[in-house]
Amino acid sequence: MISEIIKLKNDGLSIKQIATELNIPVSKIQYRWNKHRKEQSEVGSSNVQKKVQTNNLNKKSDAKVHDDHKQTNQCVLMAQSPRTLFCYWKVSSHKINATLHHLNEKWCSLERKIRIYDITSILFRGDNAHRYQEFSLPINCTDWFFYHLIPNRTYCVDIGVVSKDGNFFPLLRSNPIDTPRSTSYETGLYTNGVSKWKEGKCNEPEWLEGYSSYSYYEKLK
Repeated sequence: MISEIIKLKNDGLSIKQIATELNIPVSKIQYRWNKHRKEQSEVGSSNVQKKVQTNNLNKKSDAKVHDDHKQTNQCVLMAQSPRTLFCYWKVSSHKINATLHHLNEKWCSLERKIRIYDITSILFRGDNAHRYQEFSLPINCTDWFFYHLIPNRTYCVDIGVVSKDGNFFPLLRSNPIDTPRSTSYETGLYTNGVSKWKEGKCNEPEWLEGYSSYSYYEKLK
C-alpha cells in the first residue's frame, strides 16, 4: 500500500485525496505516510553517519601517511652529466632529535654540511676516500648540485652537521653513483681490476663501490 501512497503523493495528491482514491480511512493513510517518512529519515541519518565515519577514517589514514612521510630519511644522488651530480635529501625529526641528544646541542647551533666523496674502485669506510669536497648548507636546504667533477668516477654524499668541537657528524649517506664517461678513452678503465677479482688474485672486488656504516669523523689536528 505504501508504494501506492508514494505514487499518489508524487502526483500531487493530498492525504485526504489519497484516502478517497484508495477508499481507505484518512487516519490509516496518515499513519502509513508518517511511518514511511520516519524510516526514510532514519536511513538518511544512518548514511550521513557512515559517511562521517568514512571521512574520519580517511583523515586518520591520510594523517598516518603524512606522519610516516615526515619520519622518512632519504638521500639520493643522481648523475646529470659527466661533470655534474644532483643530490636531494630528507632528514626525519626522529633522526634530528637523536642527533641532538647524542651531541647535547641545539639544532640551531649546528652548522649543516654536505660532503661529496670520490670512492672510485674502493670499499668506502667513511674515511678512506680518494678526495672529498665539503660545502656549507643554507637553513632548510634539501637539494644540491655538484659541478666540475671528474667523468667516469664513483661518488657518494654525506649530509651532516659540525659539532662545537669541529667534528663532522653524518646524518645521511647517499647511494654511490658513477659520473658518465666523457670520452671513448675511458672505456674499460677498470677492466684489469675486474679480471683480478674474477681470477681470485685479490680478496676484495676493487671494481665495486661500497661503504661502511656511518662514522664520527674527527677533525684533523
